[in-house]
Amino acid sequence: MIRVLLNFVRNPQNEPISSWVQTLFLAIGVVYGLVQLTYISDSYTQKLNENYLKHYEDYNKTVFAKLNELNNFYFFLKDDEGSSQRISEQFEDILQKEDEVALFFNDISSCAKFGLCPQDKVDSLVCGDVSQLHADITKAMPQLIQYGSHKFQRLPSNYERLINSHCGVFDRVHHWYLRNV
Repeated sequence: MIRVLLNFVRNPQNEPISSWVQTLFLAIGVVYGLVQLTYISDSYTQKLNENYLKHYEDYNKTVFAKLNELNNFYFFLKDDEGSSQRISEQFEDILQKEDEVALFFNDISSCAKFGLCPQDKVDSLVCGDVSQLHADITKAMPQLIQYGSHKFQRLPSNYERLINSHCGVFDRVHHWYLRNV
């Protein structure tokens, strides 16, 4: 059977038909290969999204509330006696929340850095929140240092690193140069 098929293909009179059959088999092979590549790519993307979803659930359950508390704390911080009292009352709590939020952003940044989470989704999550936190803590830094604590000074440099690695060019330009304009 195979010998008959090979003789048919090798016969010079059947060359156009054999070329057409070979082209058809080649096209079927290419389509099959593309389907397999798409399947592999989709399963890899699904794994990345599952890892990201775990981090995002943690963000919604715990980190988002802490971010709101930190933003409110920094927003209402003024250069007066009430703010000094507020800093002294809430200092340890705010520092703990800052550490937990920074740890979360470092973890999700590492997840994207090592290819375990989708980079574009991590970038969009990290960029906005970290940029706002950096701006808030930078404005409040004189009051925090005046209170006598240098524990907060390590946080802006961590946020700067996250901004530079997760924000696009226009977001970085806006954050570093146009925010206070």
